[in-house]
Amino acid sequence: MPIYEYYCTKCGHEEELLQPMNADPPTCKICVELKEHATLKHLMQRKLSSIAPPIFKGSGFYTTDYKKKTKINLKKYIHICQIFYQKYVNNKN
Repeated sequence: MPIYEYYCTKCGHEEELLQPMNADPPTCKICVELKEHATLKHLMQRKLSSIAPPIFKGSGFYTTDYKKKTKINLKKYIHICQIFYQKYVNNKN
């Protein structure tokens, strides 16, 4: 369900509501509490909303995307694997 923004044309009260697309606009709670326009069913007007645009970062990546994986130096990786293998062999014997 989308979030709609409404405003009252009489008192200026603004409100955001999560409601189905085919729902009727709400009545202004402020006007009803103050009993102004009590004889009228005072419906709020829907504001024209806009969604936030995507923010591009770098060459075509969104800011919400994951960062690039860092490349591991192959020689360093092999060296670390050899150390662990030697410890494993020594502990096994």
